[in-house]
Amino acid sequence: MHLLRFAGNRPKLPRGMAETEILARFKDANAHKLEWVTHHEEAYRFSLPHRNTWFDQTKGQKKNRDIFDSTAVLGVPAFATKLQSIMVPPWRDWSMLQLGPSIPAEIRNASRMKILMAEQTDIMFSHIHHSNMATQVHEAFQDLAIGTGAFDLMAGRLGHKALMFNSIPLTELSIEEGPQSTIETTYRELGVPGRLIGRQWPGAEIPPDLERLIKDSPGKDIAFVEAVLFDPDRGVWEGAAIWKEKKITIWRAMWETNPRIVFRWSVTPGERFGRGPIMQVLPDIKTANKVVEFILRNAAIQVAGMWTAESDSAINAFTFRPAPGIVIPVRSNSTANPTIRALERTGSLEIGFEVLTRLQDTINRALFQHLREPSDSVITATQFAIENRELVNQIGSSFGRLQTEVVEATTKRSVDILLRRGAMANVRIDGQNVTLKHTSPLARAQDMDDLETLRLTLESAPEESIAMGIKIEDLGAWVAEKTGLDPRLIRDEAERAQIAQQASEVIAAGEQVAA
Repeated sequence: MHLLRFAGNRPKLPRGMAETEILARFKDANAHKLEWVTHHEEAYRFSLPHRNTWFDQTKGQKKNRDIFDSTAVLGVPAFATKLQSIMVPPWRDWSMLQLGPSIPAEIRNASRMKILMAEQTDIMFSHIHHSNMATQVHEAFQDLAIGTGAFDLMAGRLGHKALMFNSIPLTELSIEEGPQSTIETTYRELGVPGRLIGRQWPGAEIPPDLERLIKDSPGKDIAFVEAVLFDPDRGVWEGAAIWKEKKITIWRAMWETNPRIVFRWSVTPGERFGRGPIMQVLPDIKTANKVVEFILRNAAIQVAGMWTAESDSAINAFTFRPAPGIVIPVRSNSTANPTIRALERTGSLEIGFEVLTRLQDTINRALFQHLREPSDSVITATQFAIENRELVNQIGSSFGRLQTEVVEATTKRSVDILLRRGAMANVRIDGQNVTLKHTSPLARAQDMDDLETLRLTLESAPEESIAMGIKIEDLGAWVAEKTGLDPRLIRDEAERAQIAQQASEVIAAGEQVAA
């Protein structure tokens, strides 16, 4: 739960950075963002028009007037859905808390410790699944198709949902990079209706000028700059909401984990914003859009036709525009000299469709819409491994980046909030004492490869040599771990040894009776 500045007897947070310094850094970050505006606006206009708010917009505005080919428009939400289902699937656990390498092996492998970590994992995901993560992350993944996605993960009010997610539109986001190209400090420029300021920033201190403005126009949007700044000396993040008009800070907060999770598809050296698959195929998207426009015009002409008719006046080449169903006045109309005659049609729809098919295929490949779906009602482990391995190979380095910037950041932030609420035991994820094992469908692609290797080994090795060369007694636990079985159902080494001892005693007793 984040710490807030309250009036009264409660201790206040340190003042932190002054408003002038925050706004100066925001101005610099915003200047870098402005270099991307035309590129981002064009990408949104042709692939994600309903989220295109880069320039002046009106509510209810028609935003798809420039769209003739909807391949990218339909592909982006499908891309976000596919990415969400294989990385952070709704109502499924996509990571497991585990003891890290700093913990001795005998403690780390003990059943009671595995049960404890499994219980803490269940608590964490119970809160995640009952939050609004599924809807907000899907919106952020649509922005990721352009290049950069972001959402806030805040603590909810006591007595309500513990975790609250909020997708941040790219139009409102400005970012700063740290020394290792990590995103540490972010700024959000937003307008908040006066009546909602207290709910947007609980515990905000409202100055008299702002209070009068809220009273006079409660529904009017008031401009704020919301900053999340990393303090490297203390290793914490500080939050501040500044009333832009008067340059007054009305709210401050402090967190041990970053509440603003920003992630990028791929990053070019020297650039802060990412470049996603839409940017990579934007020329194809624009070309396909123009090809469909030409096809529609050609088809309309072929359906309605164009005609010529005799006239004493000549055509003005500077004002004449051909259109389907139009009658063009001419001086003469062939040797037969008819009064009106159909104009010979030109152009080929077949060539247009062939070009369009190739462009649409390229766009679908960039958005991973070309991957084959399992045809059987029940997918085998081999099919599952092949499908996910193909997807991992195509995503490439972006998969590792998303695991770090989305999955691990979300899990760490969730655990931190739940710890402060007292909902979880002290299991802070630090990579040494407590680590994460990712169990999402995409992360398990490597595990499926390992299972496939085991299958080939058992099929290829002579039956009499398997028991000699492979630890059959440990095989069950290894397979259960690879398939993601709940660790509470897996016996530890001591329990397996005890069962083996009991089996040996039973066999020995049987031999004595037989003797």
